[in-house]
Amino acid sequence: MKTTKLTKMKRLFLFLVLFLIIISSQAIAATYADIEIKANSDGSLSIDGLTNYEPFISFDDGDFLIRDGKYWVLNITTDEVFTDAIYKVTLPEDVVVNYLRVPNLLTIDNKDGRMTILGTAHNQKMNIIIQYTAEEKGSSWWIFLVLIAIGSALLTWGYMMKSPSQKSFTYKGLTPRQKQIFELVAKSTKGITQAEIETITKLPKSSLSRNIDTLVKKELIHKEQSGMSNKLFLKEKS
Repeated sequence: MKTTKLTKMKRLFLFLVLFLIIISSQAIAATYADIEIKANSDGSLSIDGLTNYEPFISFDDGDFLIRDGKYWVLNITTDEVFTDAIYKVTLPEDVVVNYLRVPNLLTIDNKDGRMTILGTAHNQKMNIIIQYTAEEKGSSWWIFLVLIAIGSALLTWGYMMKSPSQKSFTYKGLTPRQKQIFELVAKSTKGITQAEIETITKLPKSSLSRNIDTLVKKELIHKEQSGMSNKLFLKEKS
């Protein structure tokens, strides 16, 4: 009986030892990470924090961050399963994210112009793929200056092409009737006949002719024969 009890106790002891060995080996083999991954505008990359995942401890920038034309790709694809992991990714200033795939996303924030992505990985691979476009410095200023130049050119062109009717005329030495006649001529882009002015102003022909002659002498308007009447135009300044 005693031999049987001793044998059972030995078996139980061996079982406990084996169980402890298995548990400790699993604990030793567990992969963990509590890290911040920071991508910089110059293409450099830093990984800070606590981890026992060797590729995070010893790496080159090109292992995880590459450039493809105008795009940057942050690609962290792990083969190992992380028992417990928390990560924070910080991107360069003023970038546009075109593609995002991360495990267990918690938050996306933007602080001081830099986007930050926070997430976790539990009993899974920590595969992070982010594609973004970085705006080159000075490009926005170049576009801004071009827009200013175009705007200035359009304003100048608009002023030069502005019709006489849109201009404000202030000439000293004109009587009210002469000013009225002059403004009618100035508002007509294709000229106005003396008969049309007579109809509008209701002035006698003799009085209208004298005032028109005065404006012609002052070189403010000029007249051309048009049928039985004269056609009046604004005098262009040389």
